Amino acid sequence: MFGPDLTLIASVHEKGGPVAKHLNDLGLQIRFANLKMGDFLVSGSTAIERKDSKEFIGSIEDKSLFRQLIDFKREFANPLYVIEGCNLYDNKRINATKIRSAISYVTILNRVPIIFTQDAKDSAEYIYMISRQAQHGMTFTPIEDEKKHKFSEDKEQQLAIVESLPDVGTAIAIAMLKQFRTLKRVFASSKDDFVSVDGIGDKRANKILQFINKEYK
Repeated sequence: MFGPDLTLIASVHEKGGPVAKHLNDLGLQIRFANLKMGDFLVSGSTAIERKDSKEFIGSIEDKSLFRQLIDFKREFANPLYVIEGCNLYDNKRINATKIRSAISYVTILNRVPIIFTQDAKDSAEYIYMISRQAQHGMTFTPIEDEKKHKFSEDKEQQLAIVESLPDVGTAIAIAMLKQFRTLKRVFASSKDDFVSVDGIGDKRANKILQFINKEYK
């Protein structure tokens, strides 16, 4: 029904998993990378964190969900959770009121959507649909040119180098390379140049410059 010109970046943790398999079956091109945040990056500003219901309950219980949420929102303009499995209330370690409170906190107070899916196949169908919408003119910036299905080896190396800078995740690294075009221009940039990149503020720009200018000892 839809064309095959879709691509996304997935965490290496998803490699060989059922969701990645279903996405591949749907014709979506996947590049695996060490993502600092999220499990699937479908555009420069949109990322998906996938958890099964057991992991989601555990993250409420140990409060890691709320710590992660802060970084997730800081890193991406459009973060999204996909919670897999419709058995949230089967876990007796945490009551239903706390679960509802956590979901309301994420969705209402922080305005981060949560999609609940039945299984891995259902999750893949949602991720495929989100990728299609994000990469076909729905006010999002595509990861890749529609004519190219795979990242070249050079692009992967360039991305890995920029991602190694402090406080630079995949989304910001892509934005930097798109704006500066070459690694030479990235490393020759001033603080004002860095701040002009979407997602880089004064604090992050200073960290990057301090790292670039730090003497090797």
